[in-house]
Amino acid sequence: MKHLRLVGLGLGLFLCAVAARADDLDELLRILKSDAADNADYAAKILKAAEDLPENPELQSKLYQKAYEVALTHRKGYATAIQAARMLLKTKPKERSTWRRKLLSAHQLRFRKAPPKERQQLGEVYLAQLVIAADEIVQSGEDVPTAVRYYTQAAAIARNYCKARTPEIAYKGKRARQRQLLKVRLDAYKSRLKRNPGDDAARAGLIRIYVAEFDQAAEAQKLLTANMEKDWVKCVPLAVKDPGKVNKDECFELANWYRELVEKASVVGEPKMLRRSKAYYQRFLASESSGLRATTARLALVKIEKQLEAIAAATSPKAEGGPTTRKVKVPAGKDWTPVARVSRGDAIEIAAEGKWSPKRGTSVDAEGNPYTRRHHLQGRFGEDAHPFRIGAKHQVTARMDCVLYMGMKDDWSHGDNSGFLTVTITIQREK
Repeated sequence: MKHLRLVGLGLGLFLCAVAARADDLDELLRILKSDAADNADYAAKILKAAEDLPENPELQSKLYQKAYEVALTHRKGYATAIQAARMLLKTKPKERSTWRRKLLSAHQLRFRKAPPKERQQLGEVYLAQLVIAADEIVQSGEDVPTAVRYYTQAAAIARNYCKARTPEIAYKGKRARQRQLLKVRLDAYKSRLKRNPGDDAARAGLIRIYVAEFDQAAEAQKLLTANMEKDWVKCVPLAVKDPGKVNKDECFELANWYRELVEKASVVGEPKMLRRSKAYYQRFLASESSGLRATTARLALVKIEKQLEAIAAATSPKAEGGPTTRKVKVPAGKDWTPVARVSRGDAIEIAAEGKWSPKRGTSVDAEGNPYTRRHHLQGRFGEDAHPFRIGAKHQVTARMDCVLYMGMKDDWSHGDNSGFLTVTITIQREK
């Protein structure tokens, strides 16, 4: 390519013309660099060129990677490096862990090199990215030691730049470390049982971890033998059944059993057991609303809700000073998910993205179905308040000191729903 110029030729058309040859790509980079004031400007031009190439993902990916590399060589290029890494997180899902790490590296570099007047803001941003990355890793279970490291780094930043998030991060770090220990114990029990299938203590230990910590009753059922504790032999198979096929007596028994398991669970399993117990008590009360057992179930639900609120409060601090922003996943398969602890008067901004499915073969976004007025994202302050519509975007003021819940509006069972919405919640505490 001789004497190629961008003048008079649209950048997108030019890029398509050079996409087939590596030397043409080099020529493009030379042209972009020749007109750049410095490496920060050069990286920004590469990023813009990449954004203009959605129809050529291979070339787009190469340009994003080049933009990231060049941007990190100049103090003013860190924002470009961050944007390039974000785009690669989306466009290269198989390399997600690599680009998540590189995204955090860019945030860390920008934070450390920032002038004093910018360190507060950039520290909060870097902290938020560390927590988001760690949360994602814990949810996937892919690399818990890395999540622990991210929480540890976030805690160090929080002590100096965002004290309001210190309790939340400490709790999440504790939970991640406990998950790491549970994995070690699980592997140890598996090894013992492989060496000696008659090791009943190892078998019981495995079953307890699968049920009370990881909420995997189906895995526990594979290990059951007739000589195990009677409660386990009876309740584990019931827990595997479709909840819609469990009768009211079994629901009451399962609710009590899960509630007992709360006492034996760590911070990893405790919320899972509480939610299981709550769900079965509610199913029981739907069939039997009076009598001694119904009264017992209602009293238990009150205590369970308080415990769940305490857990939600530990992982969602009140905003202090400036606004606090967090991202959560709201699954379609649950009626309500606790998302944040709020105080009366807090100003709350909510933005939801993604799609979820109210039944097999259909999917909707946070706005739901406009014809049936169902399947949209809705919220509720506390356990007993009337739900309100959220949709894709919503602003609301907290009505009380409580936990904010979110879920899909579904007048029928949530059991056949699937998917989740990613919800960004920004809370500005009332001064």
